[in-house]
Amino acid sequence: GKIEELLKRITTVINFNLKENFFKIRIFYKLLVNIKNMKIDAIQGWMYHGNFFSFFIGFFINNKNINWNIRGPYDTKLTKFSTKIILYICSFFSKLFKIKVIYNSNYALSNHTKIGYNLKNTFMIHNGYQIKKKLTFNRQKKFKKINFNKCLVIGNVARYDSHKDHLNLFSSLYLLKKKNYKFKLLIVGENINFRNKS
Repeated sequence: GKIEELLKRITTVINFNLKENFFKIRIFYKLLVNIKNMKIDAIQGWMYHGNFFSFFIGFFINNKNINWNIRGPYDTKLTKFSTKIILYICSFFSKLFKIKVIYNSNYALSNHTKIGYNLKNTFMIHNGYQIKKKLTFNRQKKFKKINFNKCLVIGNVARYDSHKDHLNLFSSLYLLKKKNYKFKLLIVGENINFRNKS
């Protein structure tokens, strides 16, 4: 997609295209050999499926510098059964092979170490970034059709997904509305529309 094309401008990109090539053993093996010949310094996995495959890539090319990223807590009700299996396999691998795990919150760390993830090689990198220049928000210019005068403006940026918990957001705003608080909500994200059932 778009990100792959942007990355190709600055580095080498090998797309495994797992949906099409996972069961094509010869193609899959060829991609792994290609990676092995690149002499990679470190391997970075992203979330459960990415972490799972990064381990096997590391194992195949004999690279023990494996780093995993876990973003957010593990919710048993919202996680698919197949993902749960991968999650628990990864928790076993993380201890057995002393894999470094990076979390974005203390809650996510606590949540995953309770189900067996390695605690010793744990790192914390919180979400966020520093802004050198002060940002200004011109309400009248950006949103001429919306009257923002004398009210609180609340923003939410997240795709429409049960993990993003829009239901909790609207439940909280309902409490504010009952107490006659004046506010406007701006929500932005993939698949956000009036047909959503939060």
